[in-house]
Formats: sequence, C-alpha cells, structure tokens
Amino acid sequence: MQANFSFYRRWSVINELNIIFDRFLDGDQQAFETIYKSYYPMLFNYGMQVIPQPDMIDDAIHETFIDIWKYKGTLHVQAPKSYLIRCLRNKLLKSKKEEERKDKVIRSYAEDEFQLEYDAFHIQELIEHNSELETYLQEALKQLSPQQREIIFLVFYQNMSYQEVAVVLDIKIKTVYNQIYRALQNLRNILPVSIFTLFFPFFT
Repeated sequence: MQANFSFYRRWSVINELNIIFDRFLDGDQQAFETIYKSYYPMLFNYGMQVIPQPDMIDDAIHETFIDIWKYKGTLHVQAPKSYLIRCLRNKLLKSKKEEERKDKVIRSYAEDEFQLEYDAFHIQELIEHNSELETYLQEALKQLSPQQREIIFLVFYQNMSYQEVAVVLDIKIKTVYNQIYRALQNLRNILPVSIFTLFFPFFT
C-alpha cells in the first residue's frame, strides 16, 4: 500500500509540473518561476555529474530557461524533465567548446569522465550511517563504462524512463536497454548478492 501511495504521489507531482510547464510555455510568468525553482536542483545535480563546474552549470541552467522562454511560442514539449536535461547537456557541451576545451572534455569523457555519485535523497535509508554499503556501491559503479554510469544515474536516481534517457542522450532506446542490462550484470558480479538485492530488488 505504501509503495502504491508513493508511486501515486510521485505521478501526481510530475503531472502537476507538466501542467505548469504548459502554462509556462503559454507565457505565464508565475509558472516560469515555479518550473525554474522546481527543476533547478535536479538540473544542477545532473550538471555536476557531467561537468563538475558549479558556475558554468548555474549559467547554463539560467541560459536554458531564458532560451525556452524566448522560443516558448514555438515549442511543443511532451516530457519537460527529459527536455530540460537534454537542453542543459547541450548547453554545457557548447560552453566547453566556447572555452576551447571541448576536445579535452570529449576525450576525458570517452576515457572515464562521467562520475556517478548517487543522490543521498533517493537512497539515504539504505546507506545512512553505513559506510560499508556506501563504499561497496561507489567502488562497483567505478567499474562501469561512462555511458553505463550516466544511464544508471538517469534511470535510478532521476527516475527517468528508458525512452526519456534515449532522448536525453540521443541514442536508440534499444541501446539504453542493452546498457542497463550490461551494467546490472556487471554490478551483480561485483557486488555481494545481499547488497545487489538491496539496491536493485527488481532485478534479482
């Protein structure tokens, strides 16, 4: 019953934000402020996983919303969350290019740049006061590929669907499924069974 209530509550919040986002696109200034405040923490958290430069992320988020406001009359957004993440991701990469460091970022990303640090808000009950669990998970995640870590972050810590992740990363949904499967297989081999089951109970 508790799980169903949590799901309904999360669905209600998402649905309400989608409605407010539509009002934002219609030119509602108050809706603009609500959407900005509601999505800023999530966007900043995501930005820190991609390029850990707070000032750049803050500017990119601000510019993202300004651009959306500017072109609001021509936009048709069905999934605000994934749309905002993708816009921010593109903005951050563009900013790096303007600083003439894009090649370095892409090279680092290809090697091992995406650092997944789970959001304690989502799994704090699992790791609170338990440094052993935290250490196990951190070490296991480091052994995944950069793309696998990014997909794991979006799916499990941002509660995004596979379709939304495919849109954000501009890849085929089949690739998302394959990467999730491989990542979970790797984590299953790395983590003790009891810990894997604790973090990923639906994939045991």
